[in-house]
Order: sequence, then structure tokens, then C-alpha cells
Amino acid sequence: MISSKSLWNVLLFVFCYYFLIALARVLLPYGDEADFQFRVNSILYSDKSIINPFGYFDFFFLYYDWLSSEVESASMKFFRVNWTFFLILFTFFMVYVFSVFYFRFQSPLIRGEFSLSSEILFLSMIFPSVWLHLGLLAEEQFTLLLSLFSILFRRSIIVLFTIGFLVFFIDFGNSIVYFSFLFVFLFYKFLTNKYSIRVSILFLLLSILFSLVVKMEFIKLLSFLPVIGSKASVIYEHYTTIYDINDKYPLVLRPVITFMSLVFMLPNSKTLFFIPYISIFLFSVFFVFKVFKCVSFLKGRPYFNEDFSFFLAGVSLVVNYPILLPGYSNAKYYIFVIPFLILFFSYFYSRYKIMFFIFHVNFFVFLQLIFIGFKLS
Repeated sequence: MISSKSLWNVLLFVFCYYFLIALARVLLPYGDEADFQFRVNSILYSDKSIINPFGYFDFFFLYYDWLSSEVESASMKFFRVNWTFFLILFTFFMVYVFSVFYFRFQSPLIRGEFSLSSEILFLSMIFPSVWLHLGLLAEEQFTLLLSLFSILFRRSIIVLFTIGFLVFFIDFGNSIVYFSFLFVFLFYKFLTNKYSIRVSILFLLLSILFSLVVKMEFIKLLSFLPVIGSKASVIYEHYTTIYDINDKYPLVLRPVITFMSLVFMLPNSKTLFFIPYISIFLFSVFFVFKVFKCVSFLKGRPYFNEDFSFFLAGVSLVVNYPILLPGYSNAKYYIFVIPFLILFFSYFYSRYKIMFFIFHVNFFVFLQLIFIGFKLS
């Protein structure tokens, strides 16, 4: 099912992941994740859906007095609770076993992709924002885990929508973003197959221009539609009158906040990790030119158009959503698209080159954590 070379690569990426989070365990500060007390209460005491693992493994939390002032000040220390390790291991084991049986019944071409998909999945876990958000103690941690597995089942829209419904039962807000990603992907897939790659790129640019012109008025337009109209009206009222979120996230800052948090940004820290941001930005600019130069040689490869559509959907989501919906400026909602971005990068670079570049970004993240004077735990 998975080649021996890919298996060794997967084991290498897993080792790198645990090395990084062990290092982060030492260097990262006590966290101040917004609404932490509310999040803990929702995990421990509220009704839980049957697919929410927090309802089955409460014993991991019984050793901590989460309501005491001592723990409250330190409880969001990233990776402090062994729950993070257990949840990731348990979820990956269960889904990975399922995927092995699932791919036995697929076509030889799709079965052959399983090795590549496995490598991309585990490679994405060493990206800074991925391992950071996998370590936060919140229900979003599990929705992110589920969403990351979309890369394995990207050839089956039925499985992808099933994952979306599982996310919906755990967290409604994240499910909106996930379903939007799927519908945007289907649209770009149609454009790319029906017309051309250039048409899809042109539409992406036009959609960004449309978002910049319409901005939050897009939500107001949705209020006239059936079914979702009432919900859109409530969101618009909250954004404009109750929370005044438009002033909190000005239009010019939203793409910046999204980009920074997509790379690495601590919950309430004002620290800017300049070298990682600059590295990713320069790589992105260089990569755009490389795509235009090489795309004509790759579009004949099997599934290239589909993977390109996933890439465009991810870019569209990350750029357009914060402009139209300021409350979604933080990239924590879009972390699950990173494997799809890395998948598209793998058409142009080897997995090892991508790994070394990600380690370059991680190196400067940790280096800055040391030099800005965070205290050791």
C-alpha cells in the first residue's frame, strides 16, 4: 500500500514533528489563549457529540484543577498536558488504519497516490502554524486533526463532505470554512477542466478584486437569500454594531494578520517573527513566477488540474474570507489547507527540499523565541 521509501519518509517527518513539539514545550511561554476558561468548561462539562474525543477521555484532565488561579495562569502552556500527544497518536492511528482499508478498494492510480499523500500529510505537521495549533487545548484541535486528513481522501468528494459533517458536529464555525473550501474547489475544478488553468487564475484575481470592492457588504447581500438570510443578518449586525469588528480588524491589516498567523503567531503575543514572514513571502513571490514558467509542462500529468484546483481554493479562501468576514482574519480557520498547498509545491520541489525549507522557517521561529527572552518552564 505504501512504499518502503515513503514509509521511511513518514517516520522521518513524525520524528521531526515530535522533536519540534518537545522543543516548543521548553521554549514557548505560558499561553493566554482568548476565552481559555470558557473553552476548558466546554470541554469538561458541556454535552459532547458522540464523535468528540473529549467526552471519552476526561480522565486525562482529572489531574488538573483547571479552575484554580495557579493553573489558570499557566494552563495554556503549549504541550503541557499529555492529552496533546495522546489525541494526535490516537486519531492518526484510527484514521490511518481506516485509510489503508479504504484504499484497497480504489483504482490502482489512486492507490498509488497513497504514499505521496501520506508523506504530504506528515510533512505538513512540521510547519510552524500546524504544530502550534495542534497543541492548543480546545475543541478546534480535534477539528484540525480531522480536516488535515482531507489530503488523503481528496479524490473522493463523498469522503471530504463526510469529514465536513464530522467537523460540523464539533464546531460550527470551522465547518463553514471547510465547506466553503470544498465548494470553491469544485468551482475551480469545473473552470480548469472546462476552460483552462489561465481562466481559473484570472477568476481568482477577479474574486480578490471583487472582495476588495464589496468587503463586508457581501454579508448584507447574503441576508436577502433564503435559508441563510437570517443568519447573515445576525452576523452583519454583530460585525457592524455590537462588536464593531470592522474597526478591530481594518481592511488593510486583515491580509497581514492572516498571513502572519498562517506562518506562526502566538495567541495574544505582539511579537513579530520577521525572518519567517520574509522567508515565506519571498518564496511565495518566487513560486508564482515558477508556476507560470513550468505549469504548461505539468498540466498533462494525472490529477494535476485537480490538485491545482485545490491550491487555488486554498489561496482563495485565505485571501478572500478575511476581507469579506473580518471575524475570520486569524488563519487558525485555514490551517487545514496547508497540506494542499504543500502538495502543489511538491510538483515543483522534492519533499526533502520542502522539508529543509520548513526547518529553515522553524529554526528562525525558535531562534527568535530564545532571543526575545521567553522564560523557560
